[in-house]
Amino acid sequence: MNRREFLNSTAAALAFSAWPAAAKPNPEPATGLGLFFDPRDLPRIRRSWSWPLFKDLRDGILTADLASDELFLDKELDPNNQLRHLSRAAGILQRESFAYLMTDQKRRLELARLAIEKVLSFSAWDYFMEAGTDIIGLQRAPETAIAMSLALDWLSPHLDDSTKKRLRDQIAEKGCLPCFRTLFGMRHPQKVVGWSFAPWVKLEARDFSRWPVILDKTNLKAIPISGLAVGAMTLEPGDPRMEEWLEMARHGYETIAGLYERDGSYPEGGSYGDYTTFHLLLTQAVIERKLGVDLFDRLNYNGFVEFMLSLQLPHTAEPKACVNFGDAGSGLQSAVSFYVARKTGDGLAQYMGVEHPREHNPFSVIWHQPEVVVHKPDAAHHLKHWDLDWLIYRTGYDLDDLVVAMRSGGPANHEHADRNSILLKAYGEVLLADSKHPTYDHNNAGWVLRSSPAHNTVLIDNQGHQYHDGREGTNASLAEARIIRSGRRDGFVYWTSDATPAYQLVLPDVDRVLRSVFIFSDAPIVVIIDRLTKKNQPSVFSAHWHVENSDGRGSVEVSKDAFVMRRPAANFYARCVSSIALNITAEKMPVPTQVGVHPYARVGTSSPSKEHTLMTVGVACRSGQAPPVIALGEQGSIRIQADSGVFQARVNNIDQSPFMERI
Repeated sequence: MNRREFLNSTAAALAFSAWPAAAKPNPEPATGLGLFFDPRDLPRIRRSWSWPLFKDLRDGILTADLASDELFLDKELDPNNQLRHLSRAAGILQRESFAYLMTDQKRRLELARLAIEKVLSFSAWDYFMEAGTDIIGLQRAPETAIAMSLALDWLSPHLDDSTKKRLRDQIAEKGCLPCFRTLFGMRHPQKVVGWSFAPWVKLEARDFSRWPVILDKTNLKAIPISGLAVGAMTLEPGDPRMEEWLEMARHGYETIAGLYERDGSYPEGGSYGDYTTFHLLLTQAVIERKLGVDLFDRLNYNGFVEFMLSLQLPHTAEPKACVNFGDAGSGLQSAVSFYVARKTGDGLAQYMGVEHPREHNPFSVIWHQPEVVVHKPDAAHHLKHWDLDWLIYRTGYDLDDLVVAMRSGGPANHEHADRNSILLKAYGEVLLADSKHPTYDHNNAGWVLRSSPAHNTVLIDNQGHQYHDGREGTNASLAEARIIRSGRRDGFVYWTSDATPAYQLVLPDVDRVLRSVFIFSDAPIVVIIDRLTKKNQPSVFSAHWHVENSDGRGSVEVSKDAFVMRRPAANFYARCVSSIALNITAEKMPVPTQVGVHPYARVGTSSPSKEHTLMTVGVACRSGQAPPVIALGEQGSIRIQADSGVFQARVNNIDQSPFMERI
């Protein structure tokens, strides 16, 4: 891969020239306060910095252990350790550059200057290579390019000309060029010789042969886009590399925008969506400011913020958690919400940033516009059927509110084998849980926590649906499911998911795998009906139900036809009825204790069959409340006596297309 090869691409040659005249690179280099705000904005940003809203961010920055950081930079840093030491040094640099911008404290400026020198001492800013010779930028190079660009921007009046030149040179050579190579490889995978770890990092070799194709549709594409875009804006006027680098950044931006569904939902889930969207907004913001081109409407950012709001899952063990389908278990940085609110005046985005931030960062302060009026979501937002075919229902956004979520839909990077799996949170406790962020290493015993048995879903002959073996990473499987009906009725919400294709990839004899869910929020009561059928050979069917136990305070109790999930503040009482006799047992996932203890209830048929209908009726109660009395009769009748009163309903057509009727 070289410049001549790139410029010979017709698409590349035409794409940048197609930008409007306003999009040509600014003839002036980005010096002073120029990349993300004007000098006249600094008083406003400093006022926002002082707001109570940003107290945690402010306290974290102002109480940082500067002596420890200085010792690390001065004595402990290894300039060949890009994996950890470069990341820490770049983090110190970005924090201290912003701290000086806010406080004018000389000590912060001195530490930032030291960090600049130490980052400049690295021979390379990443530890991945193409063809065994050229560094490519996946995370460390773009992270470092952004941090160094911000330092050049924010500290410019306090840096001598020699330092500024070294910064520009290394941002270009060690930051932008590796990011460009990465994006070129994703754009033209057939021209990639082969990606690998750099030899000096001494990491176990992995099969990266398909990574240019795989990573092209993941969050790891977003950061080299932003590193390239931000870094390119620091080049000297007339630098011949700028046009091709910015064309590549824009191409990357517009192609990764296609990962988002039209409604703004993002397939890798919460934390990865946050990571992707934040870096795309860095790209959007710097290109709009410096080139006059607005790329905001290439994707539905407002919808994405609402998507992240719908994933909120605050509970006692993790107050800032979100629905953790796959590896994604944390929420949205307020910087994303505040940019969207500032750009569009969206009060719901402002609400998300103010009331439900995972954390604040310097861009939260830079992009916060207090004049945008907060709009609190109403009940119309409580049931969300996203284009991903993810369903989330809630009664509100507070700790005690009910949340029920189902993972249907198609494959995605960082997914688990979790089609038709359900999460349930009530009274501050996750009572039906997924394991949080299990290992990425397929050789680790904890890999099994990514499989179907580790989720609240069904097994056929003790097998879940299709999943990959992990040798290429945490990439997407082939497993498909889809929501075939969903909606509201008087007093309840409902949906049905069909995961048949996902299971047929493992067991071709499978005929149907359907799960129907009915939620009555007043108790709250959840009715789950699994309909499993085979074409020819009888099978044993089972469903697994897991309780949150990351803090060691969850437990499972079972009886002949029932199970109880216990947490300190709440319990989930469930009773099961089946077309075949059941065995219900309390089990633990087969992993070493250092990986965690993962208790679950297994509800399985006692004999093989070609058809099986299992109805599970559960009631969430606060600890200390009397256990509900759940009676399940013939023809799908349900009667529950609980502290909240008597609940009666009937399931019609239970063995075909079940639907609820409250009586």
